[in-house]
Amino acid sequence: MAASATSSTEKIGVDKRKASAKMLVTLYPRIPKTAMVLLEFFIKRESKVSLTREPLSHFCQEEVVLHAQECLLRLNKQVITYQDVRDMVENLVGLHSMCMKKSTEAAKELGTTVRKLTIIVGEVGTSLERLADVPATDWMAIGDSIVQKFEKVSDQKPPKFSTFIPRMRDFKNLKMLGAGGFGAVYKVNFRPANFVGTVKLVNTDRFSRHKQAAMDKVVASVVRHPFIVKYYCCFCVKEAYVTLMEYIDGLDLMRVVTKEEYLEIGTVRIIMAQLILALEHMHLRGFLHRDIKVSNMLILPGGRVKVIDFDTTKVCNGHCKYSLLSRRAADWWSAGVVMYKLMTGRVPFRGKSKQMLRERIIKAPLKWPRAGERPHSANTPAKDMTYRMLKKNPVERLGSRCYSDLKTHPFFDEFDWKMLFNSTNLCVIRSIKEIMDADAEKDRKAGDPEDKRKHQLIEEMVDISPESQKPLLCYAAPSFKKLMLEFLVCFWSSIHALENRHEGKKLHVEEKNFKSIQAKCRLSL
Repeated sequence: MAASATSSTEKIGVDKRKASAKMLVTLYPRIPKTAMVLLEFFIKRESKVSLTREPLSHFCQEEVVLHAQECLLRLNKQVITYQDVRDMVENLVGLHSMCMKKSTEAAKELGTTVRKLTIIVGEVGTSLERLADVPATDWMAIGDSIVQKFEKVSDQKPPKFSTFIPRMRDFKNLKMLGAGGFGAVYKVNFRPANFVGTVKLVNTDRFSRHKQAAMDKVVASVVRHPFIVKYYCCFCVKEAYVTLMEYIDGLDLMRVVTKEEYLEIGTVRIIMAQLILALEHMHLRGFLHRDIKVSNMLILPGGRVKVIDFDTTKVCNGHCKYSLLSRRAADWWSAGVVMYKLMTGRVPFRGKSKQMLRERIIKAPLKWPRAGERPHSANTPAKDMTYRMLKKNPVERLGSRCYSDLKTHPFFDEFDWKMLFNSTNLCVIRSIKEIMDADAEKDRKAGDPEDKRKHQLIEEMVDISPESQKPLLCYAAPSFKKLMLEFLVCFWSSIHALENRHEGKKLHVEEKNFKSIQAKCRLSL
């Protein structure tokens, strides 16, 4: 009886909360009307892409705009509740706290914007609270408290972002890793710190909008996870966008699956677990990858996986525990396709044309290769998980309700999730070593003029002046900033020491001193 009474009371509370929006329009029509006009103006102003904003500030701006758009949509439909307003403000306060840890400059700008939005929706929130008979929130005080956090923060500005931009001559080309219509990828030595990295050159004409060109920098400014490729810095040269990333001594997962035909179920479990954790991390930080596939996953000899390629990634209404997970369902569909591919060596839906493929994705049931027709490793739990990830209705898709549904699926029974972080030898895939050995042998035999001509591309890149760099299209990881500052301090300290010793003559830093500088800088990464 007590439980029934509690349930009845909760239902009445929910009904009253939902009805309050229509009551607000009926009793106080000016309040929602004014809020909608102000929200439209706010969204129009804040939606403008500014090249002078750094990637983190751009991300925060996009998140605020998405929250404002959601609020405006609910006001228009007359379905907004006081809890919606509370959740929105709580989410933005959480975003501000995250931003504070990364950049006080970006957090200061975000704080001012959040305060404006809080003031716009404050009267609506208070009115809805009163109509629902719940204590009113002091929205103005919340907005003021965000701005006041900076009163005690030092006004000392950080070094200009141009301080952390390398020159192209800082990179020694070691090997071309790949090339295509987008540009080229190289294995390089970063001379100032003498470490091996990956440089990706993307043609400047590949993107029609600055917002698209900036997306991978925006992702890098927020995302940091062991199963996602690590970005060190991004900047522009005359002909291309340049990205310096960690070097991953592994392979495109597509090549491994093609060689193996299909992977053992234990290996599939380890790969999928890493993919799920990588996507969860991105989603909870406000991103939808939108291009998950085996060719956008690198795998190391021990089974460690790294998700790459964020050019088509989209900022979504997120960075919070209240966001609708069904909006991320597109990534779980793609993950389901990856899982099917790992176990069978083929994709679940095929068609001779894009139209035919689209129709089969929408209408055709999921089928598995017949026994004896094509070997595969899928067992019953694996088939069930794949089937549920490939549900046609996004709301029904596994992972759309909560992330724990993925991790607690029978496919992962007794799986040690902590092991993924504590070990680099997760599984053995023989073909990885075979392919890498074959590639090494091919490199040893290579040396034709065309190959050499391709390798000259990175050296042909022309630097632009620091003043010409656009903040939105540049990024430097905290560790890389520290490295560059360490290098500058150590280098000039050595120069001054030598000048004092030799009475101001022009001198070069000795090789052994330079190597000690490089070693000290590498500790920053």
